[in-house]
Amino acid sequence: MKTVLLVEDDEDTRSIYAAALEDAGYRVVIATQGAEGVHLARRTHPDLILLDLRMPVMTGWGTARYLKADPETRSIPICAVSAYDAQEEGIDDSAAVPFDSYLRKPVDPRDVLAEVGSWIGPGEKGPPSQSPLPAE
Repeated sequence: MKTVLLVEDDEDTRSIYAAALEDAGYRVVIATQGAEGVHLARRTHPDLILLDLRMPVMTGWGTARYLKADPETRSIPICAVSAYDAQEEGIDDSAAVPFDSYLRKPVDPRDVLAEVGSWIGPGEKGPPSQSPLPAE
C-alpha cells in the first residue's frame, strides 16, 4: 500500500486530510511537528510527504531541508501545504525550494488527493465496506 507521511500541527487539518487519503486507499502516517516528521520519514520510508510549513519545534522549511540533505530520504517527494503566500516564503526561488510542489491553504481535500496521485499514483481502494444488516 502506498504511504503518505502527513506532517501537520493543526488537528482539524490533519483529520480532514488523513480521512480523505485513507478513503482513497493510501496508508497515512501522521506527525504533529517537523522533528517527528523527520524521524517517521526515516523509519517508514513513505512514498510522499505532505508538509505544513509553519510548525513548532522544527518548521516545514527546516524539515524539508533536512530530509533533502539526508541520502536516506532525499528522493521522497515533498509537497508543502501552507496558508502562507508562496512569494512571501521565497518559493519562487527554485534554488531555495526544499520541496517538490506547493499547495496553498485552504486546500480542498480533492485537490490534495489529485496532487498526491500525480506524484505516486492512485491509492489502493479495496471493495466498499459493507455493514451487516441490522438484526430484526
